[in-house]
Amino acid sequence: MNSSVRRRAAQHGLTLIELMVAMSIGLMLLVGTASLFISNKRIYREQEELSKLQDSARFAMDTIIADLRMSRYAGCSNNFDAVENDLDGADDDDFLMSFANGIEGSESGAPWEPSDAALGLDEENVIPNTDAITIRFLEPTGFNLNADLAAESDPAVAAGTTETEKGDLLALTDCESSDVFEATQVTTAGGNDTIRHVTGTTTGDSPGNADDEFSKRYSTDAELARFYARRYYIGDIDDDDTDDIDNDAIGNPALKMVQNYDQPLELAEGVENMQIRYGEDTDDDEIPDTYVTAAAVTDWANVVSVRIALLMRTADEGQHNEIDTDTYDLLGTVFDPVDDRRRRRVFSTTVQIRNHNL
Repeated sequence: MNSSVRRRAAQHGLTLIELMVAMSIGLMLLVGTASLFISNKRIYREQEELSKLQDSARFAMDTIIADLRMSRYAGCSNNFDAVENDLDGADDDDFLMSFANGIEGSESGAPWEPSDAALGLDEENVIPNTDAITIRFLEPTGFNLNADLAAESDPAVAAGTTETEKGDLLALTDCESSDVFEATQVTTAGGNDTIRHVTGTTTGDSPGNADDEFSKRYSTDAELARFYARRYYIGDIDDDDTDDIDNDAIGNPALKMVQNYDQPLELAEGVENMQIRYGEDTDDDEIPDTYVTAAAVTDWANVVSVRIALLMRTADEGQHNEIDTDTYDLLGTVFDPVDDRRRRRVFSTTVQIRNHNL
């Protein structure tokens, strides 16, 4: 009997209380693990969004900076005023490719300065109280004429394959003058492009040429360049923007660009505001004495630098607990965005205008 009792006492098991305690501890560990996982996921998502924000800001700034450094470049002649524009509509101030001004600014949707031209954009798509800028320049291709033109109306023949297409806006430029024109026909033979420039519209919305003759007979020291006129502004991403980089971001503001006669292109999403100030040199020492809005510039020939500030925001607001109620100072303009859970950052830079006095 005693041995039997001892065997029953040696048996092991869990009481109901012990089982409940073990389950409670396991549940606490599970909740802690899940909370840690959710917290790490939230932190990762937030870091990822801020990384995308910084990448978008960097790309937007780099794009505008590169164009500003090329603004007013008119080739070897170093004379922006010595450019003959043969495009149809070149004398119209509202014409984007007029080439009359290397830089123009629009303050909060106002007409362009200094031309007083209309904004020329889809105003319903432009974000209110944001600035815009127009930049015009010639970009060298590295190709020179392989023979002197027989006459002013000769087609331009470049040495090598220039990758020029019908409808491209080009220029012949040497150290005396430049002529802007549209390529109306391009033929390639023997590794050389023959580019013709007749009057009339070439393709789509292209301006065409008003004149089929250059201002002079160019020789082999003339280089072929590409002509660019670009307008940067802040607009909504919408369904009609077929060239969007990210069509899933519908409803978010973005930096947009209109080039020559092309449709608007979305460059960087999440750009909520852009403010621009122009540095005027009033005493000819190449140093800006004051930074002013486009409307306050007294002489655009004296603009030697440009300051740009971008307010960037993350695309997603669902991962953040704190509501952003801050206001943001962009070059003296205070902007109060909608109170939401997005994260925001201000990026600014100053760019020297290399060709301001050309």
